[in-house]
Amino acid sequence: MRKVLSASVAVLIASSTCSLAQSAQWSGFYIGGNVGKAWGKSNFVSTFGCPAGGGCFYSNPVNLEAVGLAGTGSANDDNWTGGGQVGFNWQSGVVVWGVEADFQSFSLGITRTVSGPFPANITSYNVTTGYNTDWLFTARGRLGWTVTPTVLLYATGGVALTDLQVSNQFVDDAANFGGVNTFGTSSASSTRTGWTVGGGLEVALGNNWTAKGEYLYLDFGSAGTTVAGVTNTGIPLLNLNRLTTVGGDLTARIVRFGLNYRFDWGKSPVIAKY
Repeated sequence: MRKVLSASVAVLIASSTCSLAQSAQWSGFYIGGNVGKAWGKSNFVSTFGCPAGGGCFYSNPVNLEAVGLAGTGSANDDNWTGGGQVGFNWQSGVVVWGVEADFQSFSLGITRTVSGPFPANITSYNVTTGYNTDWLFTARGRLGWTVTPTVLLYATGGVALTDLQVSNQFVDDAANFGGVNTFGTSSASSTRTGWTVGGGLEVALGNNWTAKGEYLYLDFGSAGTTVAGVTNTGIPLLNLNRLTTVGGDLTARIVRFGLNYRFDWGKSPVIAKY
């Protein structure tokens, strides 16, 4: 009986110290890098009109609607992405929570050109819309569960920032019919603040290293720009002024894989060996 009690106490002590070690092994500061693929999508909405009192040559509503519809639609792009991340974890039992920030390349961009005839005129037009971005920063919270002492399944979410440039161009072929071409281009660039959510799986490799696979969905809202028509000689059109306004949003998906080196690994009052 005494041997049985002694064995039971030994098992309880070993289990307790093992649990203490597990409760600390995901805690602490870490730094790392990642590579992956990003897919971006932008939805454009364009309107074509004339300022009040402009006496616009294309003021026929059918023409205005045709150009607006031509500049309205979706564009997609994908590219490789990579960068670095830093973070800090806290752990209590099987629950792990923390914060993480990353900065990386986010080179997405595309132009979309649609041509067509003016329904109520003999001339034709080209409308080009586009977006471009270069970098990405996110600051996120993480909440996870240790499926095993060395495997962490987590959800993540927070804020995302990127530079978003929206561009717009309009040109007609009036010169081919004895008139003067209308041409104009504009762009607007700004740092957009959006949001991101996702999740991942992280595995302890030993020697303070972990490997992770992660998915993020990002939404940056929309930005817009307006182009005022100019002649092919660069002189602003006065009574024939046209305006084309475009707004484009940006959403993206990222799948990436990374390595982290964790400092303060296993710093616990009790260091247990399994």
